[in-house]
Amino acid sequence: MYRAFLFTTLLPTILLAKIIAAELVELESSRIIRRHQQYRQAVKSSNMIKAAWSEELADKAKSMLSTCPVDVQNLEKEAENSQLGMNIGFSSSVNPSRIRMPDNLPIGIVDLWGSQRANFQLSRGCTQDNCMEYLRMISAGMHKLGCAMAKCAEDSIMVCLYEDVTKIDEKAPYKLGKSCSECTADFPNCELGMCAPMPGAGRPAGEPDIMPQKPSIRPTPAPSPQQPPEVQPDTPPPQVQEKRAEPREEEKDEVLLSARGSDGDEPTTTSRGALSVLGLFNGFPLLVGTALLHLGYSS
Repeated sequence: MYRAFLFTTLLPTILLAKIIAAELVELESSRIIRRHQQYRQAVKSSNMIKAAWSEELADKAKSMLSTCPVDVQNLEKEAENSQLGMNIGFSSSVNPSRIRMPDNLPIGIVDLWGSQRANFQLSRGCTQDNCMEYLRMISAGMHKLGCAMAKCAEDSIMVCLYEDVTKIDEKAPYKLGKSCSECTADFPNCELGMCAPMPGAGRPAGEPDIMPQKPSIRPTPAPSPQQPPEVQPDTPPPQVQEKRAEPREEEKDEVLLSARGSDGDEPTTTSRGALSVLGLFNGFPLLVGTALLHLGYSS
């Protein structure tokens, strides 16, 4: 039997409070899967599997959000019946008709789940408060995930579904050891320090292999002798323009988890598995929170 705990911040009475048609938001799957991989790479695991994006799971998450569900426990039961793990996050705006959803909101929600790693210790489990959303993200056996986001009046709700994480060993979600030292026959390769399938095997249709093919090296023929070019003394030297370095992908994905309000005060935060941020986006206040669904076994 499962117990569900729903944590809200500042606006508990409006969270998922209306039955309306959902406005589905197009997500950048590459950014979401990359963020999950970064959290999975950060642990020293000998059997961590390199997760892949699943359009099937993403479509199922869209279906679950299509009517802006008012009962989160129904979502929990639907995921449980499908033998899937599920994380839920949300954002509530003060004035939804005049504010645009920030582009980095989905990554911010993933980072809020990831921040629960402060509550986890290997062999001890969740040492304080909740850490189950984080455990679903870094469970070694999880190899497919799909997410969806929908706008429901003043709320934006995001659901991520995970395959093979219905029964997580809270104290040992992965094996401690050298990277890729305990990969299985289904995931024999090692990519980015994680176990991966053979190139082209077990990947969704249309998804390219992560590991590029080695280019063939051909010997370069020796240049034929030639006269040096004649130098024109009146030719001015070429102008060299400084090329600015492009920001790294990690910098692009960084999410500012603190902001100042219009009056200059720091936002209120909570340590019980939830975070709210009062900031400015396009000149209007945005209240960001998270509803964290805790799927655990009752004693």
